[in-house]
Amino acid sequence: MALPGSLALVFLTFSLIPGWWHLRLLERTRPAGKTGGLNELLQVLAVGLATTGSAILVLILLPKGWPNDWLADPAALFKGGNAYAQANLRRVAVTAAAVLALACVIAILLYYVRSVGSQRGFKQLGDPWVYSLGNWPKDKVPYIAIELTDGRQIEGVLHTYSTDNGSSKPDIALKDCIRITPKDEDEPIRTLHDIVVVPGDQIVLVSLRILSSDSTRSSG
Repeated sequence: MALPGSLALVFLTFSLIPGWWHLRLLERTRPAGKTGGLNELLQVLAVGLATTGSAILVLILLPKGWPNDWLADPAALFKGGNAYAQANLRRVAVTAAAVLALACVIAILLYYVRSVGSQRGFKQLGDPWVYSLGNWPKDKVPYIAIELTDGRQIEGVLHTYSTDNGSSKPDIALKDCIRITPKDEDEPIRTLHDIVVVPGDQIVLVSLRILSSDSTRSSG
């Protein structure tokens, strides 16, 4: 009797997990791409079926009767079908978990093999503004310098920003010791404003320094 359809569906579903994990690991070694949804799904499925199939093969090749106490007998499962699965539900469940765990291990090993010599640090998911402006140590503050389209430069501590303004650049709000340097001048002018919001369409360049909160207060 063939493998029960319900178990085949479980193994197919499980195969998506190591496939997805493998592709997420690869994103650490390559820049952002524009892979379509269907193409990415096919990649996940291909890698998942390969790793899950390898895991099943490893379990099938285990010596007969080992480990007999907690894994299902592959030959008996294929022969008995649903009847064997219902009579040995615990073993079948443990076998499915073992296949998933082993497939994930194979996916990780495959990632290390494919990533040999590759650079680390690429972040494909998410917005680059979020990764650039949204990460800093708890005892530090992000000090932002923004160059505007009219040539002025505005500096201050990052207050907040938004990437859902319909522009490729976020609206950025600055606070604490806000300074404005006029065009073609070197000395910044300290303003009395507590918060300044810079529209994204007025931004030419954004630079960031991570400073201690004490240094920004003392400089004001």
